Amino acid sequence: MTTTKPPPLSGPSGEGSLGESITSSFSTMINCLETLTQTVKQQSAHFKQLTDSLHGTLKEQSTETHSQKASNSPQTVHLNVGGTVFVTNKETLTRQDKDSFFSAMINGDLETRFQQRQRVLH
Repeated sequence: MTTTKPPPLSGPSGEGSLGESITSSFSTMINCLETLTQTVKQQSAHFKQLTDSLHGTLKEQSTETHSQKASNSPQTVHLNVGGTVFVTNKETLTRQDKDSFFSAMINGDLETRFQQRQRVLH
């Protein structure tokens, strides 16, 4: 038994086969898609770098802003206790006892209170 090959399909002008034309078109489309895929991958990597950089910058700015607000606030107090710095506000330190050490220190009366105590002790 022998099989016969169908004749090649011809294009409209009779030049070349329709199959060759379709194969060539598919090959061109595949090349375009591969190029587009590479471009998208490159742009995606670049976008990720920009996003990471922006995230880092925003985090640094947020930290700096928080730090500046805390250190510039007239209500903020920095206490160095055994080498560890604690940040709190004046209201927290003076809320319970208006005659406390911290109240006197914050209000500028600390020196006066020490002088009074020395007089009593002498």
